[in-house]
Amino acid sequence: MRLEMKTAKLSALILSALILAQPSFARVGEKRAELQGRILSKSGAYEYPAEEKLRESLELPYSDIFFIQGEDIKNAFFFKRFDGAAASNLDTLNQGELYGWEVHAAFKKGVSVLESYRRHGAALTFLEVKILMKKMLEGRDGVSWKAAQYVASKPAPSDEFSAELEKIVRKNSDRFVYLYPPSTVGKTSAFFSSVSYYVWEDEKRAASENYAKMVEQARRLSDARTAAGNASKAKGSTKNFSEGDVFASRKTVIKFNTANAGAFGESPVKNRTKDVWIAIKIPEQEGTMLGYNYETSDGSLRALLTNNMVVFVDAEYDKLMRGHIESIYQKQAEKREAQAEASVSSF
Repeated sequence: MRLEMKTAKLSALILSALILAQPSFARVGEKRAELQGRILSKSGAYEYPAEEKLRESLELPYSDIFFIQGEDIKNAFFFKRFDGAAASNLDTLNQGELYGWEVHAAFKKGVSVLESYRRHGAALTFLEVKILMKKMLEGRDGVSWKAAQYVASKPAPSDEFSAELEKIVRKNSDRFVYLYPPSTVGKTSAFFSSVSYYVWEDEKRAASENYAKMVEQARRLSDARTAAGNASKAKGSTKNFSEGDVFASRKTVIKFNTANAGAFGESPVKNRTKDVWIAIKIPEQEGTMLGYNYETSDGSLRALLTNNMVVFVDAEYDKLMRGHIESIYQKQAEKREAQAEASVSSF
């Protein structure tokens, strides 16, 4: 009898541990207060403070979206231990040794529109994926998951001549847009507390550092060329080549690159100024900014599954972001057409 009681207690403890270990998180479409209440109180998760949001956002595979988020989008980042115990900042000090879950949630007008669950310390298991995908269907009666059909985006040619040329000249599908920091008009108190502010400030620092490096490299090259020229005047054709000569001559030779000969597309130029801007690639998959390989049967929710991460996004929000990028692309494409015309006009 005692053995049976001990066995029953042990089974109960094991079941309790398994329940705690399960990813008890949120659902896309849920209010922020409800999501945070469950994650922070019931799951014992730790919410990353504002000063750590930049690192958390840049680690995500979809970090480009933070450059285009509006001021009405709020982001929260959490860490949850795998064993269900209450997490604290001590659990996150060594980012290279995390063991548990990192969660990102984006809220539009106080409602969750995007959630990602990243597993640290071990690969995602089928059971964990099952639980997460099942939770996302709660409150969605009669809805199920299905594999998404991948459709590549293929923009229409800009004119009739382009359409005919694309039949014989290979063109890759790479497309990109340039993004610039929001204007001062949009920099309200809400902007200064947003993730968008942190990522743009980081780009400002990066642009300043890169520009300083280019100026230094240009100065070294100029000094080397001056030294080589002076040496040539002093010694004539009998002079010995110095290290400066090699740097100023052979190191500036750029050989013709035939790696992609015959395949033409778009590629962003390198920023050689103090100005702050970035170039982001437009996903090849049509109608999405994040990419997805699963969707609900009613098309309202999308999921992207990788080895250690599951991303859920509201389909309308995903389409909205893609539409915004496409509108920017169309405006910039017209400018690029004019620039290309000016580039070869004298030939």
